[in-house]
Amino acid sequence: MKKSKYFKGILGSSIVVVVLCVVLSMTVFADSISSLIKSITLQDNETKVEFEVVLNAEEDFAGAEFGFLPSTEELVFESLSYEDEAIAAAKHVQTVKNGVLFFGFFDGDNTFTAGEHTVAKLQYSFIGDEDAAVELASSKIVVLTEDEDGNPVTEVKQNSEDFTVEIKRVKSEAVTAVVEKIDALPAAEEVTAENQAQIVEARDAFEELTPSQQKLVDTAKLDAAEDALIAAVEAVLAEVPAAADVTLDSEAAIQAAKDALAALDEKYQELVDPALIAKMEDANTALLEAKIAEAQAGAETDNAKIAELQKQLFAAQKAAAKAQTVDKLKVKAQKGKKVKVTWKANKAVAGYQIQYSTH
Repeated sequence: MKKSKYFKGILGSSIVVVVLCVVLSMTVFADSISSLIKSITLQDNETKVEFEVVLNAEEDFAGAEFGFLPSTEELVFESLSYEDEAIAAAKHVQTVKNGVLFFGFFDGDNTFTAGEHTVAKLQYSFIGDEDAAVELASSKIVVLTEDEDGNPVTEVKQNSEDFTVEIKRVKSEAVTAVVEKIDALPAAEEVTAENQAQIVEARDAFEELTPSQQKLVDTAKLDAAEDALIAAVEAVLAEVPAAADVTLDSEAAIQAAKDALAALDEKYQELVDPALIAKMEDANTALLEAKIAEAQAGAETDNAKIAELQKQLFAAQKAAAKAQTVDKLKVKAQKGKKVKVTWKANKAVAGYQIQYSTH
């Protein structure tokens, strides 16, 4: 008896597997769908998750449908390959809907024999740092039969066993070592300049990890410690008076700010509020100008001292100008007669002017 005319689409247009335009349909539980792998352990630098879907049918059947649901969005479906020769030669359907991977195969008759079939190999990529799982959310195994009057009947069997593949993440010694360094850091409110070496060591160790390993490390305590280091320096810089208010008595505050900034690791200096740095540089310039004026107004002119101060003033003016310049300027050609200009924002300036030439 030819039965291909009885197959129609199921799950709307999302997937086609096996539904019959029938007078009678039955659902039973008997056949089993499983995987030889129940649990997969990944090291912190591993992302590949792979397992086979095995179908054990008690009788010949016309097709099957499967729906697999990952427990997290960090477990992403990558590929599917049919392993059984007869199943690979059949008609297939596949889609992802609401996070569930639906796929299936079918034929117009009970083409697939009873027994065990390694249906397909599924591959996912996992970038998470917590345990996860892939669960068989739905399944159908379809057998085409007739009732005693010769009317077509679709017998839909469902999986009789739970099917879950667990993914366990294991941290390596490198990750564990970084976690221990971070855990040993003081709380943010207890951070002082003396803790900088310890903080830098923890950050450097974290940066040496691979991207997948870094995802396994909680850096909240490290981030807070770094923020505290920077905030302490910014508090010293904030004590510097504006250039217009600088006097010779401002030298101690200005020197303290310069020393605090210089003592800060270079990777953190870049994160200090540039407006505060610009303010400090302007104040330092004003201080040197005041010192030169004082030296020139003295009863005995010390030319050597004035020359040294002027040398320092030139360097200070250069530093002040740099504090208000555009950094990391990039120009990229676009389609047509256009270019894209990008730069690192400078909080010390009120705006920008762009000058260009067509030649």
